[in-house]
Amino acid sequence: MDSLKTQTFNKLDLPIMIGLKLGPVRINAGPVGSLLINSPKDLISDPDFKAMYANLTVGYQAGLGLDILKKLTIDLRYEGSLLKYQNQIENLAGSKISLDDRPNAFLMSIGYMF
Repeated sequence: MDSLKTQTFNKLDLPIMIGLKLGPVRINAGPVGSLLINSPKDLISDPDFKAMYANLTVGYQAGLGLDILKKLTIDLRYEGSLLKYQNQIENLAGSKISLDDRPNAFLMSIGYMF
């Protein structure tokens, strides 16, 4: 029986957000580029594995923020992809398999302003 293997992808998000501030509430949205910063080679034996994955994928982020007492900031955003399948790999039989690598995630941040 084959053992279960996992693959980790580390990406750096580069958002360009446009927003509107309504008192203590902020609304923002915009495109985001996700840059692959590690090598996904653990499960792939092909020597040209880097060509199988797009180094930069494009998506979007949209969210709300709240400033509390001009010191604390809380933001909640949703991130999604503009393309359903951005990468493909080839299996041992030579068939191409599309990878659904959409980030689809909720992001929350809390900050303190000084």
